[in-house]
Parts: sequence; C-alpha cells; structure tokens
Amino acid sequence: MKKDWENVTLMLEFDEQGVACYRLDGGDYLNEYYVVSEAETRKLLNTPEIVGYEVYNCLIPSTSQMLYYLKEQKKVTTANILSILRGALNYPLEESCYREHIRVHDISFLSSERVFQEEEIAGLEIKYSKLTMVPDSTLMIGDIIASGETLIHCLRYVTDFYRNHGAKLRNIIIFTIGGTKGIEILEDLTRDIREFWPEFEGFITVYYEGIFGMYEDKGVSGINLPNVDFYWKGGIVAGSSAIARFLLPMKLFL
Repeated sequence: MKKDWENVTLMLEFDEQGVACYRLDGGDYLNEYYVVSEAETRKLLNTPEIVGYEVYNCLIPSTSQMLYYLKEQKKVTTANILSILRGALNYPLEESCYREHIRVHDISFLSSERVFQEEEIAGLEIKYSKLTMVPDSTLMIGDIIASGETLIHCLRYVTDFYRNHGAKLRNIIIFTIGGTKGIEILEDLTRDIREFWPEFEGFITVYYEGIFGMYEDKGVSGINLPNVDFYWKGGIVAGSSAIARFLLPMKLFL
C-alpha cells in the first residue's frame, strides 16, 4: 500500500461549472478515488471561522457537480442515503441528488458511538438504527474518514442487514473530508464484500480538496489528536492552493 501511494498522481477528469475533478491514478486500486476542488470548498477548508449551515452550503456546488458526472457515467441510478450521525449532517447529499435529478428512495440512519472503559476507548456501539433496504441500489454516505473505525463498523452493520434480507448493494459512493488511511480501509472492505457479493462494483470515494495525512501523535504543538487531526504532509492535494499549509478545523469532526 505504501509503495502504491508514493507512485500515485492526480489526473484531471473534468473541469465544469467551476469544479475541477481529479482521479487518483498510478496505484493498483480496486476502487475509484477522486478529488474535487472548487472555490467554496477551498474557502471552507482555509477558513476556520466557517461554522453551522455555511459548512453544509460550501459543499453543495462540488457535490452536485460530482453527482451529475456520476449520473452521466451511469454509476448511480437508484440511491439510498446512509446518514451516520452526526457527521453526515455536514454533507448535502439529498439536496445535491435533488438538484441533479437522482431519485433518493430512502434515507437510513445509524448512530455509532464510542464505548469507554476506565476513561479509555474500548470500542464502538450502534446505539440507534433506522435502516431501509433498496436492493441493487447505490448507497451514498457523507462522513469524515480519519481512522476509519466508525465507517468500517457501520458498513459491516449495513451489509449484514442486506445479507440477512437476501439483498445486495450495487456500489457505494462516499463523499468525505478525509485522509490516506481511507484508501487502505476501502480496498480491504471491497475484498471482504466481494466474498459474498462477487458482483459488487466497489467504492467511489470523493475527497474534497485533497487526501490528507493524519497525525500519529500530538504533533509539535502538543495539541493535535492522534488518528483524528489531518495535515497536508504525506497526502495529496488538488492544485497548489494554500490549503496545503492548513490544518483542518476541529469543527468538522463534531
């Protein structure tokens, strides 16, 4: 994986309506990985003062344009949105689908929360679940991918739900502000899923502005959270914007 990552580049896929989309190329990947760059997402990731609804609003242009592209490529037809609470509330998937005339059959909800023992994280627990099943559909997710533990936990829960009902998913599209760890996680998940769904097309993952590195310790400042906070070094960033010098604001992890 490390060798593949060192050799990858971003190849321009399209540049439409002010949104530039790059495809990750040069690695032997099972899945598709994209980086989208647009004025509003650059503003969001360079401006810590942006909070609340404006976070959501800044992601609409690039999300909508990317969904238009995927619809034209016939990679999404019938959609079911999975909302992993609370991070999913920052991502405008339903609104973007509406703008691009993609039918959303239903929205499912999961709440994955950390379980603590003696003030240490002992694991994750699904404390709320409202799942609906749309067989042979595209599952759409908007969430942060840092360590990826929440995503793994929720996706296994959902695929088990489909399997228990004798159904399957066509593919999964993820929109994320996330790091390089996500690629390794999704490659492994695709191998696992194809063990029981050989026809599974895989993941299409869309990163906003870049695929970032992640702190493994508290950093030189001593305030960074290991496996949570992102930084530019060790990642790949769209273009040469000032975002390469910016540590992502913690508000996006709430």
